[in-house]
Amino acid sequence: MNRLLRISQKVLLLAVAVSSLSSCLDECDIYLPTDSGYLSIDIMISTNISTQYAYVRRTYDNTITPDTIDKYDWNYRNDLYFKPVDCEVILIDEETKKEYKYERKVTYTRPLSVRYELDNFLPIVGRTYTAKVICDGKVYQSTQTLRKAPTVDKVMFKPYQTLDEKEGRYRPFLFLSDPTPEEIDYCLFYQRGYHEDIDSYSEFPRCNYETYSVPMTLYSDDGMKDIDGGIEFSLGIGAYENDKFTGVGYTFDFEVLSMSEENFEFFKEYEKQITTDGGVYTPCPVSPPTNFSGERVMGQFIATDLKIYRFEATKDNIYRE
Repeated sequence: MNRLLRISQKVLLLAVAVSSLSSCLDECDIYLPTDSGYLSIDIMISTNISTQYAYVRRTYDNTITPDTIDKYDWNYRNDLYFKPVDCEVILIDEETKKEYKYERKVTYTRPLSVRYELDNFLPIVGRTYTAKVICDGKVYQSTQTLRKAPTVDKVMFKPYQTLDEKEGRYRPFLFLSDPTPEEIDYCLFYQRGYHEDIDSYSEFPRCNYETYSVPMTLYSDDGMKDIDGGIEFSLGIGAYENDKFTGVGYTFDFEVLSMSEENFEFFKEYEKQITTDGGVYTPCPVSPPTNFSGERVMGQFIATDLKIYRFEATKDNIYRE
């Protein structure tokens, strides 16, 4: 998510700079300082694993020049804009009022990168949790209820064409069971890489270079009378749409993450930043909304029921109109 937050800062500053120029004959790279003093908080608890991770960093004023950036090292570029902070990260189960404290861990040292871990904890569907961060004497917190994810009953594959290939590509067509018919459900579908052990771990990207390629689709059943007839999904956000081959015999692995409406709106704003064409009538990008209380804070607390699925495209599950 730190990548998501940085996008909005850079794009907004770039838009202001470009709009002030009446004409330009020579190409040049523009390096702009970043805003400083914002706390970036990324906390997600998932039913998929028993170790939960949190990332807390602060933006700082750093003017990037050709001499200070390695264009091939995405991890390094990301860390040029954020510094790790020492803080307390606490998770509270609102039903039992029990508090769980995260442990600070250094993951690597070029540059220094820090994350917070909570071991041996599995959240429960239906429970409400509060994530609290105490930093420099200030408290930032968010409360979320863990919603049940929809169940994928089966997958069909629908043929489609690209400019380069007229056949051999298939778009997933999912058949879902509504977990709460009386409520609006929000979720995210994330296409993952293949692993022998499908339940090994979640691949949902949350930091560094992985966030530059986002094969995910947002979904809400708001306004739908029935979602049992199948939902046709795009293959991702932005240019990744045309990067995935799904021929017969291809194994399709993906994750389903339930989320709150606040989380959904965060990712919708993120989607706009990636997919807008930057035209004259395109609204200026803004930072995705945070669900943490406090001033000068960015990020999200996500409580998710995460499920991993694997389906293979065969001659029997190719959808023919």
